[in-house]
Amino acid sequence: NKFSMKEFSFSSKLYILSTLAAGVVFCFMQFPDLSGIRLPLFLITVVVTSITQIVQVEGVIKDSTYNASVFGYSLALLALGRAEASWVVLISFLVIWIWNKRTMPWFALGFNIGSATISLALANLVYHFSTQSRGVLPDYQRVAGIIAAGAVYIFFSQLTTGLVFWLVEGKGLCESGILNNLLLVADATQ
Repeated sequence: NKFSMKEFSFSSKLYILSTLAAGVVFCFMQFPDLSGIRLPLFLITVVVTSITQIVQVEGVIKDSTYNASVFGYSLALLALGRAEASWVVLISFLVIWIWNKRTMPWFALGFNIGSATISLALANLVYHFSTQSRGVLPDYQRVAGIIAAGAVYIFFSQLTTGLVFWLVEGKGLCESGILNNLLLVADATQ
């Protein structure tokens, strides 16, 4: 049964449920600030990101897909903040789940939300650490912060996905294809 974790090892279940729980915590520990102009920007970001979730292509790894949702997450993170970006992740994944008539197992949906929100939270920390300064920052420092945050997001997104392949299917990171050069370039350019 595709909608059951019965055949998964204890460590697989623990990892999936822990990632899911972390995603829920990141979403609900701080509600988005949607005051003033932030509400329309949030709604536009949710709509655009949801559309990019719907329009996706098959990935190089079995049962994986690619979409441009990382642009919506990035926009929400940099323009609105981590809490709003986490809610964009949550809503856009729920939209794709409903759009696909709930064909994705609940635990896969929760894992994907958790993986994205954890990666966003870490990217947010890197961005703030690399751009913290008193006064006005030079443009190159902001650009470097954005690039560093993007690299952290991609790395942790790949790592969380690779670990679930390793735990569920018994495939190592290289064997699963998660470290495939084409995959890394595709993730870095989306």
